[in-house]
Order: sequence, then structure tokens, then C-alpha cells
Amino acid sequence: MGKWSAFLGGFPDDITVIPNPGSDVLVVPANRLDLRAKADQAAPTLQYARLRSDIFDALTRISNSDERPLYLPETDAVLWHSAQESVPANGIPFPVTNIKSEVDVRRNFINRHAGLAEMAKTALLAALDSQGPLRQFTNGIRSYGLIQEWHIFRMEALVERLRDWATAHALAFKDEWVGAGERQLSWPVDDNYLGRFVT
Repeated sequence: MGKWSAFLGGFPDDITVIPNPGSDVLVVPANRLDLRAKADQAAPTLQYARLRSDIFDALTRISNSDERPLYLPETDAVLWHSAQESVPANGIPFPVTNIKSEVDVRRNFINRHAGLAEMAKTALLAALDSQGPLRQFTNGIRSYGLIQEWHIFRMEALVERLRDWATAHALAFKDEWVGAGERQLSWPVDDNYLGRFVT
């Protein structure tokens, strides 16, 4: 990404490259200072842009099997455990993720987004009542240009859920779980964990 950013930065008369920690860089036309200001205003709200991939999986994957995620404190790792296997003595289960819980998070986003146009709100609510509600919702937020707003809301919800889980199990919250940790990180804009993309 650094090389691509450097390449883009070679055209200062045409475009402005804006670093966006935890995300792709933002690129705006050089003569659109209003877009630059808008990007600079939005950047501080991205307090948590990412989750460590194994933690993200544990909090968001809707499993079609009997596997459930467990946290192993001694190794700071996530283990996907089958009901047929014996549970490790130190394994701490993550909260169960299902379609209903994921739809509820998206419904909360729709209801709490103050600036959401009525047309977008109606379309997104209809998406949640359709077949494949998570995929239809994702298509909707892309169509209405709400990816960044959804990402910020979703990250805040996931981090809050992670903190509540850690507190309930007397675990110290680790900064390595969120932000720019050393392990592979992922963006949580997904369709019921059938795939990921970077915005």
C-alpha cells in the first residue's frame, strides 16, 4: 500500500492523497478542498478500525456446524471447538452469533443513524426482512454510500461486545485485540461471514 500511495502522491496538481490509519488511503481531486476537510473531520471517529482476525471471526462468524469459538487465555488464541470434542479446561466461550443477533445490530444502525434519508432507511429495513438479510443489507449500504458509517458503527458495537465479554469472564481487555496489532487484521464489512472486502 505504501508504494501505491507514493505513486499517487506523485500527482499533487491532480489529486490529494489523505492517509487514513486503519483503512485504505483516501484520494480526492486536488481542487476539492471541501472533500479534504470532510475526510479530516471523519478520520478521528475511526478509533477502532480493525479487529484481530481470529477475534473478529469469533464475534461474527455464523457457524453452520456444531463448532463454537473458545478463547484460550494462556496463548491468547481462539480455538474453534466441536461439541463432540472435550472442552479444554481453560477455554472461555465467546457469545453465540446467529442471524438474529446480526440482524439486530444492523437494525440498531438504521434506527440510530440520525442523518439517514427516509428512502435509505425504508430500503435497509426491507432488506433485513428479505431472504438473505445480511447480504441484502450490505448491498443497500453500498448503494446508499453508507459503508464508512456502517463500519464505524459496527466496530463500536463489536468492541463493546468484546469488552462486555471480557468483563463477564474476568479477562483483561487486550489492546492487541483491536487497532493495529501484529496479527492479520480484517475489516468487518461482510455478508454473514461469507467473505470480506476492504473499503
